[in-house]
Amino acid sequence: MALPQWREFVGPALRMMSDGAIRRTAEIRIAVAERFRLSAEDRTEVMSSEGARCSNRINWAFFDRHGHRPLHSDSDRRSTASVAHV
Repeated sequence: MALPQWREFVGPALRMMSDGAIRRTAEIRIAVAERFRLSAEDRTEVMSSEGARCSNRINWAFFDRHGHRPLHSDSDRRSTASVAHV
């Protein structure tokens, strides 16, 4: 399976966060990758910048097309995210 573009990860990431709970970003990445049934090969493919392409694309799903974060990080809880209240 071809790795989905980051935009395709937005809906599943937001649905996972819809209960308002604060989650570790790693937990979100794993759940979203499982939702797409991505293979171990898909999850570990490395970009030229040496980061995992799958993690990078899921991380970009935390931003909308204008660069705003529909999911936000709590500065007191490193590497966590929750749905931003507007």
